[in-house]
Amino acid sequence: MVVVVLLGGCAERTPQTAMVAESPGGGYGYSDQRLAPDLYDVHYVSPELTLPADENARARQLEAEKARAFDLALWRSSQIAAAEGFSYLKVEEDHRDASVDVKREYAPPPALGPSGFYGWGGSMYSPRGFYGQPPGLVPYWFYQDPYADQQYSIKATGQVTSSLKVAFAKAPAPGFEDAAALGKRLSQQYAGATYP
Repeated sequence: MVVVVLLGGCAERTPQTAMVAESPGGGYGYSDQRLAPDLYDVHYVSPELTLPADENARARQLEAEKARAFDLALWRSSQIAAAEGFSYLKVEEDHRDASVDVKREYAPPPALGPSGFYGWGGSMYSPRGFYGQPPGLVPYWFYQDPYADQQYSIKATGQVTSSLKVAFAKAPAPGFEDAAALGKRLSQQYAGATYP
């Protein structure tokens, strides 16, 4: 039997402000590039995130983080609209990606049992009985893998990226949103947002 230790909690870290410009040393934040007078590429990259070891919980957290990265990229788009004199914006393209790294860290196999060491270089016999036999009478290779009780922990980390192609307009048009109202809503929602 392999025992898995799930590490789902976050390590204590200094909170990182969510809405910041991306810098080479920071590794996260927003960036943008002007493609045309009324068209921008806007990106938001999250910092490295500590994710749950459980796959279902991890998938749920990644979806939530993708939604947050999208909102932060959209908020940045509303800031661009205000700075460039546009009143409306429309997301032409929306890509949300996540990169995940899952590592298993193994502990040494159990070493001590009732009959002494158990494992490579230890006793040749199981420390437990087998089919009613007293401990120590059945070789471990017959009983089970000596590493079967080995424990390991799972550590998962990831980073989320949202990439938007945003069109801007000065007059209302089909599919365009009010940039000022959008910016106000997102600033109220995320003004104090931090990671982790």
